[in-house]
Amino acid sequence: MALIVLMQLAALGYGCWTVYQARPVYMAFEIDRFRTVHAIDVPAELLSLAPAEFQSLPVLGPALIAVRPFKDEKERIDATLAAMQGVHLGARPDLWTPYETEISKILADAKSIDELLTRKPIQAALIQSAILSSGVSPNEVAYLPVAGREVFWTVLIQKTSGKPLVYLPIDPY
Repeated sequence: MALIVLMQLAALGYGCWTVYQARPVYMAFEIDRFRTVHAIDVPAELLSLAPAEFQSLPVLGPALIAVRPFKDEKERIDATLAAMQGVHLGARPDLWTPYETEISKILADAKSIDELLTRKPIQAALIQSAILSSGVSPNEVAYLPVAGREVFWTVLIQKTSGKPLVYLPIDPY
């Protein structure tokens, strides 16, 4: 009986560790979309290169960050090569910057909610319901894609603040 209890506790510990490693830590704005960044995606050797406020990964849920513009062409090429090896821009701590610093870029890249309604007429009721539940006027809502591990979602954002309002399980493409 003791052996069974010990094996069950070991399995529970392993399961908890796995969930902890796979947790989403950031919702990163990168170039023209958001990306969910999981703890396991972030190369530990690059974490020390992050700005001071991002050097420890959040435990209680994803925080908003942005990817800063590239400093030069070499950095752009290095990032492209890393992305081809599976390290996307949002998982690169050396490129992280506070979300607020990129609000103007986020708002410039945001797309009209009317475009989403035209593209996805079957989900129009879900989109309109989400807008109503956000408490923001439909004229003040835009959208951007959210890249997950295997699927795309859509985030509705407020046009004036760039604040994410609602995440929808709709592939915007």
